[in-house]
Amino acid sequence: MVLRIIVGARRPLTVGEMAMALGLATSRNAKIASEACLKVNRLDEKIRRLCGLFVFIKDSKIYLIHQTAREFLTGKVDRSPNFKWYLQPNITEALMAEICVRYLLTDDLVSNDGEINWADHFRDILIPDAKLMEWVWELYRITTDRFRLWFANFWEIAMPYHEDTKMDVLHLAAFNGHQNILCEMAMNERGSIDATDRSGTNALQWACMQGHSEVVPQLLERGADVNAEGGKYGNALQAASGQGHRKIVQLLLENGADVNAQGGQYGNVLQAAAQGGHFDVVQLLLENGADVNAQGGYYRNALYAAVNRRNLEIIQLLLENGADVNAQGGQYGNAVQAAAQGGHFDVVQLLLENGADVNAQGGYYGNALQAAAQGGHLEIVQLLHDKGADVNAQGG
Repeated sequence: MVLRIIVGARRPLTVGEMAMALGLATSRNAKIASEACLKVNRLDEKIRRLCGLFVFIKDSKIYLIHQTAREFLTGKVDRSPNFKWYLQPNITEALMAEICVRYLLTDDLVSNDGEINWADHFRDILIPDAKLMEWVWELYRITTDRFRLWFANFWEIAMPYHEDTKMDVLHLAAFNGHQNILCEMAMNERGSIDATDRSGTNALQWACMQGHSEVVPQLLERGADVNAEGGKYGNALQAASGQGHRKIVQLLLENGADVNAQGGQYGNVLQAAAQGGHFDVVQLLLENGADVNAQGGYYRNALYAAVNRRNLEIIQLLLENGADVNAQGGQYGNAVQAAAQGGHFDVVQLLLENGADVNAQGGYYGNALQAAAQGGHLEIVQLLHDKGADVNAQGG
């Protein structure tokens, strides 16, 4: 069991944390963490004795000797089928989920050390037992003080750049990718499938954003509106595109998602994919009719977003598919000025080779030459000059 916990943990555990994990794993009825916890004294010696050469302990933290040890123990490398050390991943995830969930349910919970990982462990279980499901449902009771205690830290770590949001069970299960919870909800017909949380985001959008490719079809089968609007990304397709989840993007398109829908932080799906640097998604969207020059959103257009990202492959792909190299918009007015102010010589060169107007006016600096000069990018200044930039142009 000790080795299974070491392998299953998402990060190296301290000896003290191992004492707690072992205690919770071996005393299913304990309701107080301090009582369940084993004695730390000489536990490190026992761990070394039980696990042999697979582990080492440094600064009270327990480590596997090497990543290949994990692969060997979990069957990712060839070994005898009767190998006694084989740790079946599904059993390991079930054990880790139980430990984390049990810890969060203890009556004397004072910290939230398991608030993130329990959701991952539970998601990876094929068929959780009834007791574990009961415990997980207890964590999903969103009106309790216990939920408020663990969820605040969970959200801060899981989504550090998103403000705290009020979720119901449907949204949280979709966010976590917990198919078993969603299945039980479907059987009990709990709540509207397209309901939104405080941020305006629905369950389908959360699942798409998080990349839960098994949950997305589950929600679609239950009747989720593939083009429902709202939330940071505006719709499910933009959420999946912005995060680079190609498989989900393909699934949404096959189920009628509007590839040119407007809305959300990035205005459209192509801009979202371009700003994320997701070449394969940009390519897929273009193949399915995305408007390469669609305007709107934070960067105004997909080319500007790709330039900001300094992604030459996506810039080239967009240009080959008809992107207007001189489209106006954004803080710096046009793509070449944006590239010049960022000091991206290779991007400026590519844009000029594809017809960018070296003297285009507009934006914060007025023109690309002013932008490059203000940033001290002498090589770009020289390049622009060689391409005919007007040194007397006013602006900025």
